[in-house]
Amino acid sequence: MLSTISIVCYVTDHQESVTSKALTIIKASGVTCLRNSASLLNVLLVGFYSKDEYTQDPTVSTLSTFST
Repeated sequence: MLSTISIVCYVTDHQESVTSKALTIIKASGVTCLRNSASLLNVLLVGFYSKDEYTQDPTVSTLSTFST
């Protein structure tokens, strides 16, 4: 199931890699503050897209087979 999560965070690390299936995978980590709390939350973001218009967008379940 796809969902949208909106969050504002400070990105501390960023990595970009291209797979053999012509997909670009972006991994970023960062921190954000929780509402009504002084606690910090560590966030790991993973995004993927294809620059090739003929490559079908993967589903989340197939992304794990491409991960580097």
